[in-house]
Amino acid sequence: MTCKQKITKMLLELEQQHEIGKSSIIRKIEKAVCGCSYGATSWATRKEANHISRLLRLKPNTHLLEIGAGAGWPGIYLAKKSGCDLTLIDIPLTGLITARNQINKDNPEGNCQVVAADGIKLPFSQSSFKKILHTDLLCCLPKKMAALKSMKTVISDTGQMIFSVIYIPEGLSKKAKSKAIKGAPIFAQTQKNYPDMLKESGWEIMKSQDLSPQYLKSVNKQIFNENYNKDKLDALRGSKKNNETLTYRKATKTALEEGLIKRIMFSVIPKN
Repeated sequence: MTCKQKITKMLLELEQQHEIGKSSIIRKIEKAVCGCSYGATSWATRKEANHISRLLRLKPNTHLLEIGAGAGWPGIYLAKKSGCDLTLIDIPLTGLITARNQINKDNPEGNCQVVAADGIKLPFSQSSFKKILHTDLLCCLPKKMAALKSMKTVISDTGQMIFSVIYIPEGLSKKAKSKAIKGAPIFAQTQKNYPDMLKESGWEIMKSQDLSPQYLKSVNKQIFNENYNKDKLDALRGSKKNNETLTYRKATKTALEEGLIKRIMFSVIPKN
């Protein structure tokens, strides 16, 4: 499969995830696993979102940009919690429509907007944002360096970016890498490690945190809840697609247990 075909397949699957993410059973499982009910497509939990809020020191009149925001988790939650201004961007329109509806429901105090845009070519002027957030986005983008450089352009000189990402560690055997790929996001493999990519794209790492144990815990909860609700999910997704999803979850669980995939959070600032 070519890179272009992978992107097309991924975007179609995201649209489908956002569509079924409106259903009560998906929201119920999301609540049990992540502690939220937004139709989220990342693995960010409520505990993680609260940690991000503290790290970013969000407050009224601070402008937060969430890239690859999907249905708005955790950006809308953070805006509601802190009173900050918020701009959400993504490509799938289904997710953005859900996010817009969630903003109307939650009614955060700050100014909130949704924009259909590509994270690789951000349609904003230089230094537009003080804070940037993305959760499990770069593992879904083939052009990671281009995205990091674009993000650097729109953040202020004194700004901060926090992001989580799922990746396949360096140095795996061919057999181990093949097993990792089966349980990882479609673009989880990288040509360079993230510290090197961040340095080359103009970012300085202030802090990093391994979230792999929490990720494994969430995956185990997801598997349990999806197995428990299999009949309902078969009806919602179709039995073939649901079985494929469960097989993927189990591959993710195995790869995490064997250290073949990782999830990490970075707090970075622009280098001047």
